[in-house]
Amino acid sequence: MIYKKLGININPYQLYALINREHEESFLLESHEGREKLARFSFIGFNPKKRIKARGSVVFVEGEETDSDAPLRVLDNELPRIKVEKEGFVGGAVGYFSYEYARRLAGILDEDKPGKAFPDFEFGIFEDCIIYDHRKRSVHYLSHGEDRSEEVRSISKEDLFLGPFESGRPKENMGREKYEGIVEAAKEKINDGEIFQVVLSRKYEVPFEGNPLRLYNYLKQVNPSPYMYFLSFCDRKVIGASPENLVRVTAMGEKSGGNPEVREPSVPTRLREANPQTEGGVSPPAVRIDSYATLAGTRKRGKTPQEDSSLEAELLSDEKERAEHLMLVDLTRNDVGKVSRFGSVNVPELMEVHKYSHVQHLASHVVGELAEGKDCFDAFNSLFPAGTVSGAPKVRAMEIIDDLEESARGPYSGAVGYFSFNRNCDFAIAIRTLFAKRQKACVQAGAGIVYDSVPAKEYDETENKMRILLNALEVSQ
Repeated sequence: MIYKKLGININPYQLYALINREHEESFLLESHEGREKLARFSFIGFNPKKRIKARGSVVFVEGEETDSDAPLRVLDNELPRIKVEKEGFVGGAVGYFSYEYARRLAGILDEDKPGKAFPDFEFGIFEDCIIYDHRKRSVHYLSHGEDRSEEVRSISKEDLFLGPFESGRPKENMGREKYEGIVEAAKEKINDGEIFQVVLSRKYEVPFEGNPLRLYNYLKQVNPSPYMYFLSFCDRKVIGASPENLVRVTAMGEKSGGNPEVREPSVPTRLREANPQTEGGVSPPAVRIDSYATLAGTRKRGKTPQEDSSLEAELLSDEKERAEHLMLVDLTRNDVGKVSRFGSVNVPELMEVHKYSHVQHLASHVVGELAEGKDCFDAFNSLFPAGTVSGAPKVRAMEIIDDLEESARGPYSGAVGYFSFNRNCDFAIAIRTLFAKRQKACVQAGAGIVYDSVPAKEYDETENKMRILLNALEVSQ
């Protein structure tokens, strides 16, 4: 393994913009904890060793087709196993999952819906990467293959010019009347006892010309989030600022990453179920599964500290929000439990308030010890998709989504992240995410429908959630 300091003086966004200009298959992964506070690492990779994508049971490895009942295992088999004792990403498979991959996991009949422009999943296997350590103010180059550090140094000295960017008029796939109609249809299913909740989404398509990297820079400034990403697979881009973790698998002793600002409320303890093997000074398990997939319940940030505290108290005392949140915690516990050692699942954080630049959420943290014979790919399959973007019970909610939403979701409500060579993984839920193919961008958002949902308010919620991305398209010109 090659690991060396680069000695360059350029920020991650600028370096990635220069790299992306020459290498259309590349990625930038970053993290922000708040408006001013950077998380520790940024990762950049380019020109992958292998490219792997799947549509249904057909998997393409460097363009060669293979048929598999377990497409993700093909990626596993193509990913070398390298033990590296470092935090975070150390090279491996970086990419995204479309929501449609979840339909296969749930056994829902695959149909070619309109708008299915993205594969079920797409990954590049990157043997090297550039690592920014913001705490140590250092930039390192890591490689398990060819040494391309001099190429990186040379690129970093080039002049940066992104060129113009223009976007056209957004076109929605579902207007107010249509969306309110499917909300009413979903409420009938809820009242009939088929489900407790379902997340129904709608989207805008926006034509554009130019380099969408400007959009990423705008999101980074106005909506700093725990998961920031720009993935480029030639004419397919996935750009986002997600607050929500889906699943993280790490060897114990590694850091789980930066957490947002947390307030500790007084909450019920019935779900905490402390695991004696992780408390009281006893050694922790070898491999841990973390999920913050229960980021549900939201209020805006206050304009003053007093207003902010008042909104926080309002959120914590909202019985409807708390009930829905606990339902999703139970769903996540069940999903984590499917791949965990018996008795190891617990909830160390329950209904705490996580604060971000524009909003504050109720959040719960579910952890478990990975069971013998299970790995990060099993963990991903068990957690995907998140209950916060599908509903509960999950499979029946997905079937209803399939009936009521006319267009394929694509990367929206899927996942973005990595499977590392050391078999760690870290994935965000692909919300607050723009995905583009050629010169057409898509922005999508959903609302959680329950028995007493007001259709007009649910439409407004989806509109509000998409606003920051639509604004990014406008102001980046």
